[in-house]
Amino acid sequence: MKKQNLYKYLFLISLFYPLNSAKADDSNCYSSQYVGTVGASGTVCANMLIVDRDLLDEGIANGAVGSDFQF
Repeated sequence: MKKQNLYKYLFLISLFYPLNSAKADDSNCYSSQYVGTVGASGTVCANMLIVDRDLLDEGIANGAVGSDFQF
């Protein structure tokens, strides 16, 4: 009987503390705290530079052509 209760408690704890909570998600791609970094693997912006409007305007002003490999 005690073992059954233990499983119930572990299940309830797992609902509040998921094991993948540190995993990157797609919302990181749009957060201003990640501007200037490369997107984490497993997200829609994986291996892409995350920019804001200021960085984009700076690149345009500096004559950056832009492609998948150059900005």
